[in-house]
Amino acid sequence: MSATYTSSATGKDEGSDTRKVSKEEAAFILGSGGKTKAKLCAVSGAQIDVTEEKQRTGTTNWLSIRGTLKQRQRARKYVDFVIAQRLGPVKIDNPSAHDDLTIMVVPATTVSFIT
Repeated sequence: MSATYTSSATGKDEGSDTRKVSKEEAAFILGSGGKTKAKLCAVSGAQIDVTEEKQRTGTTNWLSIRGTLKQRQRARKYVDFVIAQRLGPVKIDNPSAHDDLTIMVVPATTVSFIT
């Protein structure tokens, strides 16, 4: 589920992680009116940006995550979960290893009503 990020340090514990995302992934990360991105930023503490780079050969979408190492780790994890939702239900392996998550079983008939 995890993608490859390029990382760079900008300060003591501050840095940024960047990776390519598809157009569909970028739209899913942003959400309607940027709401999903805002929630990801709020819960991770990181700054998240999705940008488009236009070239002659086409367009490349980039995901950039900035913050402390812990903030970036959480943001990467949450972004991976959001992207995985495009394909269906997300299963968390080893739930006890995640001290930052509350795992709930959501009936399939109510999924679109929960944010």
